[in-house]
Amino acid sequence: MTVTDQVLELPATAQAPAALTFQGVSRIFRGGVEALSPTSLAVRQGEFIAIVGPSGCGKSTLLRLAAGLDRPTAGQIDLGARSLGYVFQDPTLLPWRSVEANIGLGLEIAKVPRRERADKVAQAIALTGLRGFEKALPRTLSGGMRMRVSLARALTGEPEVFLFDEPFAALDEITRQALGDELLALFARQRFAGVFVTHSVGEAVYLSSRVLVMSPRPGRIVAEVAVPTAYPRDPEFRFSTEYSAAVADVSHALRHKAGPRGAL
Repeated sequence: MTVTDQVLELPATAQAPAALTFQGVSRIFRGGVEALSPTSLAVRQGEFIAIVGPSGCGKSTLLRLAAGLDRPTAGQIDLGARSLGYVFQDPTLLPWRSVEANIGLGLEIAKVPRRERADKVAQAIALTGLRGFEKALPRTLSGGMRMRVSLARALTGEPEVFLFDEPFAALDEITRQALGDELLALFARQRFAGVFVTHSVGEAVYLSSRVLVMSPRPGRIVAEVAVPTAYPRDPEFRFSTEYSAAVADVSHALRHKAGPRGAL
């Protein structure tokens, strides 16, 4: 485990171009609430990182800043990719639109031609296991299936950077693990740069090549734990000594560097 205030990189991808870079980024909200103290990190193309930390430490703020949904108070954010996808904790589906209509919404707003839009939607449906549900309405789907629709909608933009804000938090453990497996399979095919925010240490370790641990508000990165196991990862990785060691390292950092026991 390494603690650093410098720009963080995974050695295996250090030579790849940066897909997303934060340089001294901070965010102070109205009223003087400091959500982020100056934070620097680099996410390389083809790298998947996870971010954990106490509630309110600025994890989601980092994603919102990266997506341009909010502006930093200070510092600079460089998006070295041409396209970005964002998956929220809530699937945010329109209840009156079918699965395929929800998936194609962004393309429709962007005025993508109908035939091209249909092709992109069909491809996203195939990648996320939604074939046979194209005409279904959101209310007829399980929580896991609704999250697949949200993921498919983001995929239509062919993102080079993918931001995930606790997308599986509301799901049961079995569904959560299954979607984690599917997300890793998708990552192996698409090889986007992924940033995954979660409160689950096990989920963070299973999905990522490194886990960044943030301090309580004002958030800053206080530790980095590398997960050296190569992709693709078999579900049995969850029972390996490497997985257990990384979970222990992240848990130790959360207890001793990110606040008191139980801060999550």
